[in-house]
Amino acid sequence: MKKFATFAVLSLAVVVVLTAGCNNEDHAAAPVSAASAVSLPAGLVATEAPAGGKDVTALKASAKDGEAVVVNGWVGGAEDPIAKNRAIMTVADAGLPNCKATPMDTCATPWDSCCEPVETRTAKTVTVQVVDDKGKPLAANLESVAGLKPLSKVTVAGIARRPAGSDVLVVEAKQIHVTPQ
Repeated sequence: MKKFATFAVLSLAVVVVLTAGCNNEDHAAAPVSAASAVSLPAGLVATEAPAGGKDVTALKASAKDGEAVVVNGWVGGAEDPIAKNRAIMTVADAGLPNCKATPMDTCATPWDSCCEPVETRTAKTVTVQVVDDKGKPLAANLESVAGLKPLSKVTVAGIARRPAGSDVLVVEAKQIHVTPQ
């Protein structure tokens, strides 16, 4: 019986060790701690929405690389629309449905627009990032900046960036206004 008990304890220990790292969390993308976070630029948070904003779909159709742009939308279109370890977020077109507006009480992430095809979500979203002087996203978390969270309505002023040969649009944010809810 003693051998069986020892075997059971060792087996349990092996199972615990082998499964301890087996979850869906991305350990490489751990949240930025206050000690390691880079400060966001002064003036990034706008108290009033920048004028002349276009919706995401219209902006994606017309924006040229390097052009100053203003985009209106809401934070979402992805399961994790605000990066945990970089100053990056996904902004969706007002016309992209979210699950908050539909009767889905069991939807844990109503902002991800999971009911829409991937092609639709891709066409109706832009990536917004706050970058350093070398064009690299800052090691900061935008979550809770001026109340920013998934489903927040935002207006972002910045510079359009279009990677060569791509339909992708990235906006390097200079100002972010979060509409109070």
